[in-house]
Amino acid sequence: MPGMCERHGTLKQNSGGDMRLCDFDTAWVGKCGAEAIDDPVGEVHEQPPRCERHAKLKCVKCGKPATRECDMTHQLVCGVPLCDTCKHGCA
Repeated sequence: MPGMCERHGTLKQNSGGDMRLCDFDTAWVGKCGAEAIDDPVGEVHEQPPRCERHAKLKCVKCGKPATRECDMTHQLVCGVPLCDTCKHGCA
């Protein structure tokens, strides 16, 4: 069932086999869910599925592709892009 990604205002659909969805983990929200770019289903994928907004994000610590946002909260959510292994020093 089609819907809108509330945070990014992009179309979000069921992955009924016709497309892959962005799995970038947005802090305090969850997986992005927008349609992944240049990533047809049925092909071997070297990179995880990313939408246009998240495709070029790099980890602020090591420069690898970012997979999530820092979810540390103070007055606001930190939100800097991180890879799976790095931690942000805002604690």
